[in-house]
Amino acid sequence: MKMFNRALVAGMLLLACFSLALAAKPASSGGQLNVIQVLADDPNDPTSITIVGEGLSDGGGPPTIMLGEYVDPLVIIGTATDTEIIAELPANIDGGDYLLTVSNGNGQKDNDEYDLTIGAVGPQGDKGDKGDTGANGMDGADGANGMDGAPGADGTNGIDGADGAPGSNGMDGAPGANGMNGAPGMNGADGADGANGMDGAPGTNGTDGADGANAPKPQNVLVVSPSGGDFTSIQAAVNSISGESAINRYLVKVGPGIYNEAVTMKPFVDIEGSGELTTVVKTAGLFAIFGADNVELRSLTAENTGGGGLAIGIYNFNVSPRLTNVTVTLSGGTGQNYGIYNPGSSSPTMMHVTITASGGSLNNFGVYTPGTGSPTMINVTATGSGAPPSGNVGNVGTYSPTSGTTIIKSSRFEGSDNSIRNAGGPMNVAASQLIGGPALGTVTCVASYDGSFAALNSSCL
Repeated sequence: MKMFNRALVAGMLLLACFSLALAAKPASSGGQLNVIQVLADDPNDPTSITIVGEGLSDGGGPPTIMLGEYVDPLVIIGTATDTEIIAELPANIDGGDYLLTVSNGNGQKDNDEYDLTIGAVGPQGDKGDKGDTGANGMDGADGANGMDGAPGADGTNGIDGADGAPGSNGMDGAPGANGMNGAPGMNGADGADGANGMDGAPGTNGTDGADGANAPKPQNVLVVSPSGGDFTSIQAAVNSISGESAINRYLVKVGPGIYNEAVTMKPFVDIEGSGELTTVVKTAGLFAIFGADNVELRSLTAENTGGGGLAIGIYNFNVSPRLTNVTVTLSGGTGQNYGIYNPGSSSPTMMHVTITASGGSLNNFGVYTPGTGSPTMINVTATGSGAPPSGNVGNVGTYSPTSGTTIIKSSRFEGSDNSIRNAGGPMNVAASQLIGGPALGTVTCVASYDGSFAALNSSCL
């Protein structure tokens, strides 16, 4: 665990100046990501901090810095490097103890936490020794053998055997008695037919016909399956693609199964599961799926059981994917759970999407859109639950502190604090059901109703 102490005390009138300190108590180590020191830009009136360390931006995603109970991540000033990040502090921040979290990916090595104190503290302590590297995990089991090929077609029938020899002639009938002179006598009856000859031996079977050719494989389609596909990992399939563009799109088709991995999408590469109850992407980290522009994610479930202070289902940082027939389940963030997180300019289109965010002690948001984006939600069901009353935003179906326009049609939102909450640009709601806490902020409501199916007014109240 790292510790950074700085105390600045000025004046003879007992006026304490601000200082920043990181307390020396154990916290989970991020492995490769290692923060060494934190500095303030101005000890008397700090507005930003400089984080110095190792591997700060070398991870599976962009750096994210969370401070204590503040809902929004700190704004990064300039460009983050592997050894330094400059971040803006919230305005009028009070002195006190805060938990500082730095994340740049989904694995344990990409996260680190620090106890940060704003206020006067003691002198800086010695830096602790770096912990040993953990042992490698065991190899996974071999995949199952592929299915047998189809049998060949039946051979042609052999030729018929030769006809048997004809039977012998029957005996002649007895001659009739001499008739009286007059009419001639009647002819005798025909003899019986001879017996049939024996059947000839059957002919030998013909040779088997050749196997039929395999059906042609569609172009630009990769199949992911626990066995029998092109890949067993969704991320491995996406990473293998090159040359994708608007006129050369790809599809990653994912078979039934649970895929224990986090997935980062690529532009012009759609990902399609085999159904929300059949294909599950499951992880326990910062996010389950990281979106991209010019893509569609459909027909699967994204599940994140978290494990840190923040857990995200689908993370759309400055990207605008299309999400269709998707289920998102969040339950593991100890502080905050965001089902679909759309920061920056993210403007995704969500259709037939079901989101559940629960269990966080501070905030549980079904859909969260801070920034400048304009999300569209059609036939979306989103629920936020589990956070006790604490003065935070709490449990909200969808929260849009964005300067863009939020469009909601034929949807259902539920939250014990607010069903929907707006803190920015226009929010337009049509033919939707709002359950739990009242709508908050400026909202335009048309043909909508509450949990008892009572009509809401034009402000969704």
